[in-house]
Amino acid sequence: MNNYISCRKCDKKYCLIYIGHFFIVLILLILSNFLITYNNNDNSDNNGNNDNNSKDNLNFSSHSVFKLFLTYFGMFLCIIPELILKFKTRNVNSENSDIKKNKKLNGAIQYIYTDLSDKTTWKDYIHIGIISFILLLIDFIKIYIEKEEDCANAEYYFTTLPFLLFISIFFNKTEFYKHQYISIIIITIIGIYQYVIKIIFYYNNSKEFFSIIIDLVLQILIGLGEAIFFSYIKGLMNYKFFSPYKVSYIFGLINMIIILIVLFIISDIDCNENDLCQIKYNDTSYFDNIYSIFNKVNAFQIFIIFLISICFGALKLLINLIINYYTVCHIFVFLENNGIADTINQEINKPTNPFIGVTVGISHLINSLFSFVFLEIIELKCFGLNKNYKENIKKRVDEENNRISKGETNNEDENENEEQDNSFSNEDSQD
Repeated sequence: MNNYISCRKCDKKYCLIYIGHFFIVLILLILSNFLITYNNNDNSDNNGNNDNNSKDNLNFSSHSVFKLFLTYFGMFLCIIPELILKFKTRNVNSENSDIKKNKKLNGAIQYIYTDLSDKTTWKDYIHIGIISFILLLIDFIKIYIEKEEDCANAEYYFTTLPFLLFISIFFNKTEFYKHQYISIIIITIIGIYQYVIKIIFYYNNSKEFFSIIIDLVLQILIGLGEAIFFSYIKGLMNYKFFSPYKVSYIFGLINMIIILIVLFIISDIDCNENDLCQIKYNDTSYFDNIYSIFNKVNAFQIFIIFLISICFGALKLLINLIINYYTVCHIFVFLENNGIADTINQEINKPTNPFIGVTVGISHLINSLFSFVFLEIIELKCFGLNKNYKENIKKRVDEENNRISKGETNNEDENENEEQDNSFSNEDSQD
């Protein structure tokens, strides 16, 4: 087996972040479904029948806007570790202040330390506002698809990865090789397969072909928008030196405020009951309603909601950490974790036959495998796919350098021998 596939040494930090991301996704999945189950059991009448109004109160598949608010609130909470880091840095600086006062910088060093190229300008804040709007637009497209299709989630990452690859090639001038292109092609094909399966078995079965095309176009827009967002925050952290925590809480603060305002506005706008307006409150249908959520919840449920918000924010933070320490392409396996959780969530809400569940599960495993192949964590030793792995390229370069250096040494030895022969011949002639 080792002749065809093998695992390479993985960066320890990357593995730890991946494991943390995996367990947070698992915890979030458990908390979300526990909250719904607890709410249903807690609001059952004496005959064991559930109150439908109460049943919808904490179902995040219906309260999509409120779930979005929790996500941005969790991102905003990243301001806490950011303040802690600043406090520690300030203490370190104050300890070294006496040393700094006794040292005078010369003119050249002063210019280096007063370079303002990495400072945040008003143009940067405008760009952050535009990216925040794009992020909100993506989120509301997802909400629309979730409501229209009556599905638990509308996140399909097969549309994001090709755009990330495109931006990396044409804007960041990143060079990719055959094993990486093949990985993206396979991941995209399998993603399309998963999308078709979910349309047939999880979505409303009454969709027309034209509606499916519109849905696919919206998925492509989601992929493009997310690729732009991930690439932009990579630039913020690389060139403006934003920490992953700062990126999280800035976008969290801006969009949290906007979502909260929107949530209160739509909570006062009733509508006819349909796929988009599924929330019931006081015998009236709403797109979403914040009052219905807190109408009958107790302190324990509020605590669970707070934990869910922290998990949402932690997942976004871990993505930012990966983008900061590595490349945007290193988030492939993290996005696949989210896709697996979405599939499990959809299977819980709308169980299908075991064969479909198994095939979708296998497709996720294949996607994870080729995500690791793309990142060169797993090496496929067939069809020359491992030829241009970074370690193999480095190995060939080292061998070539060694060969060249040996060749130069041999030439030097030959030149020395020739010089010695000439000197001997000259001595003979003189004699």
